[in-house]
Amino acid sequence: MNKSSSVVLFALFSNIFLTLGKFIVAIISGSAGLMAEFFHSSSDTLNQLLLLLGIKKSTEKDRLNFPFGKGKEQYFWSFIASIVFIEVSGMLSLVEGYLKMQHPYLLENISYVTLIIVLSFVLEGAAFLYTLSVMRKNVKVGGYTHLREYIRDIRDSILLNAFMEDLGALIGMVIISTGFLFSLLYHNSLFDGISSIGVGILLIIIGIYLAGINKDLLLGKGLTSRDREKIIRIIKETKNVNGIVNMDGIYMGPSSIIIGLDLNFKDGLTTEEIENTIDTIEKRIRAEIPYVRRIYIEAEEVRKSS
Repeated sequence: MNKSSSVVLFALFSNIFLTLGKFIVAIISGSAGLMAEFFHSSSDTLNQLLLLLGIKKSTEKDRLNFPFGKGKEQYFWSFIASIVFIEVSGMLSLVEGYLKMQHPYLLENISYVTLIIVLSFVLEGAAFLYTLSVMRKNVKVGGYTHLREYIRDIRDSILLNAFMEDLGALIGMVIISTGFLFSLLYHNSLFDGISSIGVGILLIIIGIYLAGINKDLLLGKGLTSRDREKIIRIIKETKNVNGIVNMDGIYMGPSSIIIGLDLNFKDGLTTEEIENTIDTIEKRIRAEIPYVRRIYIEAEEVRKSS
């Protein structure tokens, strides 16, 4: 099992329990905030199932129809999962909060509300910390200085979706906890209704962000700046090459990349020397970027501008 799968499964088991608990307590307490969190956990559960489906389908082999693999299945299902954030949980939370604000009510069974809030912080906090630990390991392995640098370059849509879902779950609980506390202090359910709207807005923001990232990956977002720098350095250190005429790269999945290089070789090289140089370049690139699937290198003349 890869790390992305384990991250999703960890969060899934927590959300299945919390979805049921939040729904029951929302019904018996009348809390709009908890009902919003029920919508939130429900969409998280559905999203995680979609992410697992994407992981499973991305491993299917069909070389005739998909010669470069089906890695982009992960990007597709991650995109669908991010849309669920916007259209389902976010909108339902907004509607729930608006309707409850129109009709004042009293919160009931306060002890149960408190219990489910505490359990949510514990379980969702554990899921977030686990996901964060996986991302920090990737930061270290990738040679990044900060987590935000890694997120900027990330091509693992499953891991990014899981991270944002876990982070959103914790922020959502802070919002509804604040609304619940103010409702008790001021004996006014308005704050509880506002917290539901707050959760809805949060989910829509996260959904839009994830949809944008996943759309770019699905359309064929190119090499990260870090990978481009590695390739440029390798070419500069290769004695039989004058320079790069053109460099392209496309991710066919989180751990599958195809690279195309047009190189200007030095004059006077034999066919064997060019072939050996290409072999050396390919070996060095694969050593520094292990997830490279294919490398295509062509010899090109430098075109002089007219």
